[in-house]
Amino acid sequence: MDTKKAAKAKPHISKKSTKKVPPGCKKSDMPNYSFDNTSDVQCTITPHATTFKCKINGVPRPQYRTFATTKSDTKKVNLWNVSNPNRESFTKAITQAFQKVNGNPFKLETGQPVGITVRFFFPHPKKHYIMDHSTGTLCLSPMAPVHVIKTPDIDNCIKLLMDALQGLCCKNDCNIVHIDAAKQFDMTQRVWCEESSKMGCTIIKITQYNENEFDANCNCLSCKQHMKTKSNKRLHKCTK
Repeated sequence: MDTKKAAKAKPHISKKSTKKVPPGCKKSDMPNYSFDNTSDVQCTITPHATTFKCKINGVPRPQYRTFATTKSDTKKVNLWNVSNPNRESFTKAITQAFQKVNGNPFKLETGQPVGITVRFFFPHPKKHYIMDHSTGTLCLSPMAPVHVIKTPDIDNCIKLLMDALQGLCCKNDCNIVHIDAAKQFDMTQRVWCEESSKMGCTIIKITQYNENEFDANCNCLSCKQHMKTKSNKRLHKCTK
């Protein structure tokens, strides 16, 4: 072998991956949803409504947009979404919660309207804690805020949740007619620890309504309309 050519030979340097990360996406946005079998699950079934409530552990994640990549040689377009693992993780956690009530209590084939009440709880950042010199620990400041006014946006968190519930509480997410949502800090985290940044949860209440049945104690739109129509009929009879 020629020694001159060997001296000029350059060492092989592996090329870095050119795969782009979607804007707003972080490496920490990994699937972290889980269901604790020791947590309480509430399920109520009546002729008018089926209600299910549970707590899913994990920092709430947003739904990112779908991105397209094109190969230069084949010009083939590939669609990918980094939120798919998070959505599948949330679906798996909800399915595990259903096991505590002997399976999915919702009927999918009827296409009944569904209402959702959800609270997204995020962990406090370290700057919200102050040093307690008597115990030598970082305790949550009395002035710590309650509401989360930074990313992720609440509508993106709702989108991931709705996609995750599709096929569980409704056949299609277009059956979801009411959403009551809020994102806030988890005020139960009073002391800072290294795992605090990973602590968070989603408390969700799902209600599937049967509009063919009515409940006088229910505040849903169909029951309110039924009671209003009923009172108008009585008033009409009285005026005759």
